[in-house]
Amino acid sequence: MSLLTRCPACSTIYRVVPDQLRISQGWVKCGQCGDIFDATQHLVQSEQVSLPAAQSPPVDETLPDLALPPDKSTEGVVHPGATVVVDTPTGISEETLADDQTEVQAQVQTTAQAEAAPLKSASSTGVPPLAKDSFSNDAPPMMGPLRESAIAPEPDADPEPALAAVAHEADPLLADISFLRDASRADRWRRPWVRALLLVLATLLAGLLLAQGVYQQRHVLAARWPEFEPALTVACDVIGCKLEPVQRIDAVLIDAATFSQLGDGRFLLSCVLKNTAELPLAVPSIELTLTDLPDRTVVRRVFSAGELDPGVKTLLPRAEWRVSAPLALTLPVAASPVVGYRVRIFYP
Repeated sequence: MSLLTRCPACSTIYRVVPDQLRISQGWVKCGQCGDIFDATQHLVQSEQVSLPAAQSPPVDETLPDLALPPDKSTEGVVHPGATVVVDTPTGISEETLADDQTEVQAQVQTTAQAEAAPLKSASSTGVPPLAKDSFSNDAPPMMGPLRESAIAPEPDADPEPALAAVAHEADPLLADISFLRDASRADRWRRPWVRALLLVLATLLAGLLLAQGVYQQRHVLAARWPEFEPALTVACDVIGCKLEPVQRIDAVLIDAATFSQLGDGRFLLSCVLKNTAELPLAVPSIELTLTDLPDRTVVRRVFSAGELDPGVKTLLPRAEWRVSAPLALTLPVAASPVVGYRVRIFYP
């Protein structure tokens, strides 16, 4: 199906097809004024109206006699009313010649009537002869771009929906035109039930995002706001998680540490850990490493918070934790003498 568009500069109407609009993204050039415009913005109604027949002056039913040149093909044909001169051969009677002449004249008359029948039918149509003035040079020129029909659109209060409906019903290819596809997509998202569904989905997604954030930061929430800890504990029991103290190893410092030998493989470890955060933090594990003179490892031992002080679970905010624990270490027989130690804290 073809569409019609009007040039905004010279009002010339052109016929275009959807494939042309798809290839050029709707841009066309006027063949009359040379203006380049978007054909999709100047569409007119696509109902084709045939061109009104040019009014011709009446034709006289009586046709003048035409003087035709002699035709060689008609030589030997006897016309009605003509006198036939026949050379009478010897031995043929005049009555026989008269009968033959009458028969020939009847055949010629029948043929002449058959040839004159189309001419009479043409004159009986009532078509008036063309006036000489109808071919004057003052007649307005015909419009070039439209070869078959010109459209005179009827006034319409809102032609855009009608044009879109007619275009979609007439040609499935119009669904691929960009501006029609974009308009249909935009109208689809403005429907009330679509907006309600989008609102429900947005609310659900926001709730899921909030729940994910609470799950990942549950330890920090329970430590910063202790009043939320019972609710978080119930939620963790439902989904199968647990609350633990916050672990921030960078906020825990070893303020002081001493290591002394009591004799017979018995040692005493004393250290002071300081919490520099604003939240209560989990007590880290302590790693003790004994070294020899070349600073090689002789014995390495890890002590958990429960081994050092079972009653302490967390480090209070901006507080220090002092611990002194006697240790029993068995040194290898061929080990070098212990001359140094290293203390390190970490979360397992």
